[in-house]
Amino acid sequence: MVMLSFLFCCCAACGQPKTPGGENKSGDFSLIAIGDAGEKNEILTNNAATMTEMFRQNRFEALLFLGDNFYLTGLNVEPDKDFRQEVPNKINEVLGPVREVLRGLGRQNIHAVAGNHDYYKHLVVDRSFIFGLFSIEALPVGITNKGNQRADTIASWTYHYGLPQQAFFQTAPQTKDSLQIIFFDSAILLRTQPHTWRPYLAQFYNLLVSTKNRSKIKWRMLAMHHPLYSVSEHGGYGEWDSETRTVSYVNRCDPDSDAVSYFYNTVDPEDLCTPRYRAYHDSVLATIQRAGVRVQMALSGHDHALQFLYYPQVNLDCENCPKIYVVSGAGAKENRVKSPSPWRGEFTCPDNTPPRQGKSQSGFVRLDFQAGNLRARFFSGKTKREIDMGGGRKEFLIKPDGMLAN
Repeated sequence: MVMLSFLFCCCAACGQPKTPGGENKSGDFSLIAIGDAGEKNEILTNNAATMTEMFRQNRFEALLFLGDNFYLTGLNVEPDKDFRQEVPNKINEVLGPVREVLRGLGRQNIHAVAGNHDYYKHLVVDRSFIFGLFSIEALPVGITNKGNQRADTIASWTYHYGLPQQAFFQTAPQTKDSLQIIFFDSAILLRTQPHTWRPYLAQFYNLLVSTKNRSKIKWRMLAMHHPLYSVSEHGGYGEWDSETRTVSYVNRCDPDSDAVSYFYNTVDPEDLCTPRYRAYHDSVLATIQRAGVRVQMALSGHDHALQFLYYPQVNLDCENCPKIYVVSGAGAKENRVKSPSPWRGEFTCPDNTPPRQGKSQSGFVRLDFQAGNLRARFFSGKTKREIDMGGGRKEFLIKPDGMLAN
């Protein structure tokens, strides 16, 4: 294994206390979470520029990458290519645009969790299936840890894969209140059979229980790649209705409704409707319930959209399960997403114009801890402004019990 280092030039992080696109609303502790940022393109460049400007003007203390950190097969390199050249190039393409932020925060404040693309072994190219019914030009398949092992040696961040791991951050200097983030590698579960999951769920349980009686931990978050809930393409909302100019639902696990997605899910179950995904969903929530420790929020990517989902009436038999699910997977790609339904607690930001056909705005979520509460806002990498997530809603104030304050 060749140890990889990602060295950055030293840049000053200073400026006026003004958030891009709005007045200063920072808290005692702030973090940014962005997922699916693993491809060099205009979306990634815009998001990186906005984060860098925000870091200079209204400094945040932590940065989370929510999986699919390098497309299409992570840091796994095809056998005919020189990994000594390909791997550093890919790292520089993805992380280079945020070098100033990485340098300013330091490795202990930057965390990344693996996604399914970080596990894929190679690409299937120009392959036909089922007597030519499906023709695939490029599809990532297989599973290997080689790319994750390489990502783990990047000096700029703390990388999490395999068994769940945790990090702690102080959110209120005066009271010493703190935040526990558990990094759960959902990708390894979705890439393996359920009978192999026991060690991962046991470690998740142990991390929760080990802090159960630590009174200074006021906040707990679960950071993983695969969302427990989603109203974007992996959740079935991926069909553009040109008549209503909205994105509609199609069952991607039904061969009569969506034969192509059904086939893909037989090869690689990455949609929420698949049996393995449902088992993952149920196992995570059951572990939280068994631990008896409140988790206020689940952060994820996977769907290339921005979503704030507030479901206080879901999982009523699990008092400590999160009611708030944030999807921040628009780091380098954009999926279609359901239109916002504030009355259902579903806040999204699609562009329902005919050219865009319901694609989500790209960007990331910023979380600010202040006065014992938590404020969530979404920022556009393109406009550098707060995003209207439906009905004029640009921010969400969350109480320590995990419920919305307004």
